[in-house]
Amino acid sequence: MHVKNDNGPGLRNTTTISALMQLGSINTIGRTFEATDKSYVERLFGTLQGQVFQMLPGYTGSGPGDLPGYDALKNGVITKEQLYGIVTRYFIDEYPSTRHHGADMLGRRPREVYDLLNRTRGQIGLIDPNQRRLSLGWEENVTPTDEGVRVFGGIWFNSDEFQISREGREGKIQVFVDPDDLNFATAVIPGVQTSVELELQTTAFADMTLPGVLNLMAELRREDPAATEFHDDQIMRSRKHRYALIHALEIEHNLPRSYSTIEECRAKAKAVFAGSRVVSAPGLPGTTRPGNITQLNITEGLFELGGENAAEQSSNQAPIPEEAVSNPIGSEQADSGPASVVPGTAKAKPRKRKATSENDVKLGRPRNLKGLN
Repeated sequence: MHVKNDNGPGLRNTTTISALMQLGSINTIGRTFEATDKSYVERLFGTLQGQVFQMLPGYTGSGPGDLPGYDALKNGVITKEQLYGIVTRYFIDEYPSTRHHGADMLGRRPREVYDLLNRTRGQIGLIDPNQRRLSLGWEENVTPTDEGVRVFGGIWFNSDEFQISREGREGKIQVFVDPDDLNFATAVIPGVQTSVELELQTTAFADMTLPGVLNLMAELRREDPAATEFHDDQIMRSRKHRYALIHALEIEHNLPRSYSTIEECRAKAKAVFAGSRVVSAPGLPGTTRPGNITQLNITEGLFELGGENAAEQSSNQAPIPEEAVSNPIGSEQADSGPASVVPGTAKAKPRKRKATSENDVKLGRPRNLKGLN
């Protein structure tokens, strides 16, 4: 629980230091160019170099010019994966069993000193998994649903405790994921005092790291272009055969199509509307159409002003409402204007004007034009 950080921004930053403080550890920052502040780290590098790196082909030495005339590029045949494997096996299988003569080691093996410290001082317990994910995990702000939460595009987590805790709450929540272990995640719900543990819902991703899951999905979704072309051709051939079969059945049984083209609709419209005419609606009783007002011959709803049969035509018309009765010309033009009709006196006959000859115009003309409005 006592962490000594080497100099450099990789570990000496607010993110790393705050995460260590959340875990309850002690953080010490080593001074620059002071090997005694981190002697066990410096000594480990020297041991690794002297016992492992110097024996590998392609090693160039501790500094420039250590191995004059040695072609490191030609002899550098070890890959990065092979180098990591060699170093890992050394620290697990070889280094713990090697006698150590460093400070306070007194020739004892690292494994023996480790067991002695655990017997006399006790072991440090494991960090709570939820606290570890809250302090060191990767955070995602997501919206929960009845299916749980989805992080990093397609990784689902859920649990019964989580569904009960989020009941009646809205908004986004914080989900913390350990990128090295996706079996569980930790959710922080606003208004809930304790964090909630979530379980991975996709069993295919169990015991995998987050980069491993993303690489797996990329590999599954990647397809050989030749395979893509083969399957696309297969699909098109199958669809073409099916459409041809359906078309043949429709022709054989004389079935109409379920749709019409625009050309067919235009041709049919031209045929069905050929020779058609618009029939006007019938007029109201006692009225005439606007186009018949200027005609000289007598039609329904129209009679001549001052004519001999004006009274006869007016008696045959429908009753005129009281509010529609008006006499704009006046009484002095009554002899040459239309007859006035008063409610209750429909039988009264207007004064007739005697025509002087057959060639006289039937339309009467008012004598006093100033009286007209």
